[in-house]
Amino acid sequence: MFKTMHIIKYIFISLMFIGGIIKTNAQVLTVKASVDTNIILIGDQVNFYFDVNQPKDLKINFPFITDTLANKIEVLQDMGKDTFPSQDANQINIRQKYLITSFDSGIYVIPSYNFTFQSLMKAGEDTIATIPLYFGVQTMAMDTAHPDQIADIKLPIKAPLTFREILPYALIGYFILFIISFLVYYFEKRKKNEPVFARKIKPKEPPHIIAYRNLDRLRNEKLWQKNMVKKFHSVLTETIRRYIEDRFFVDAMEKTSNELLISLKENKLLDSILFEKVEKMLKLADLVKFAKHIPLADENELSLKDAYYFVDKTKQVFVHNEQETVKTNENTTEVSDEKSIKIDDTEVKALSESNLSKEDLKNE
Repeated sequence: MFKTMHIIKYIFISLMFIGGIIKTNAQVLTVKASVDTNIILIGDQVNFYFDVNQPKDLKINFPFITDTLANKIEVLQDMGKDTFPSQDANQINIRQKYLITSFDSGIYVIPSYNFTFQSLMKAGEDTIATIPLYFGVQTMAMDTAHPDQIADIKLPIKAPLTFREILPYALIGYFILFIISFLVYYFEKRKKNEPVFARKIKPKEPPHIIAYRNLDRLRNEKLWQKNMVKKFHSVLTETIRRYIEDRFFVDAMEKTSNELLISLKENKLLDSILFEKVEKMLKLADLVKFAKHIPLADENELSLKDAYYFVDKTKQVFVHNEQETVKTNENTTEVSDEKSIKIDDTEVKALSESNLSKEDLKNE
């Protein structure tokens, strides 16, 4: 059988590359059928081609191929057509590709296939055909030394795992680990009666520290010197209002100037001198903001000085002798100074939360 196959191979090897040739009006139309190899091992897959060299303006119809080329030669896939230029500028090459196989040993003939086109030599369509091909299918060679020995079935080849295959399992594993970790954390917090998502709150600064910082910034900006008088008085009164609200727990930001003055007076929060300074400061700011009043430079400077004076005289200071200590919520704070000023529980708590240093307290 193998000798016959080899004879056929040499006889028809040249025929594989011979096709139909027609000259049309000094132009050439060529069709050819070919395969990658004319002898395969049973079950192997090879490519089968239709190659056409034709004039660019010629319309040619390729043969229709179903699921078989010939008896026991199967078509696995239509790979489509490719077009590429020819050496002749007026010609083009077209290749139709199929994937074929066979599961029966033997010698088969791939028949001739007809291509139709519009003839320029005569009316109607003309036909050009490919030359038949011989196609051989071989079986596995037998072990003649051990003809009775039957080989076992070969196990499938184990392909290595790829990252894409591992990724879904890795993500699932990380997700399960996250859930377990969160549950452990959750029950530990519940056991200690602590919030699961605790938010660290920054201790609030004492009101006079905030007021001093804002007043210093306002003084350094020199707004009224830059003819920004309205903004100067707006920032000044807002700073004082916020200080009063935090220091005396009065809703100063939401009240008008008159309402705020009435509240301070009725609750007897200020002495007459401080009340007079606050009243003068607020009323001057109202004139600037609502009546477009332009105060003198001395008036602007005096309002800023009165604001500092008001904070100085009403701030809560925590100062004691070296030997004295004050306890707040089981924490002991020790501060040294030569003077002693009476303070209330609110200031003790505020100063404890603000973490002021001894040097800061001395300077105050």
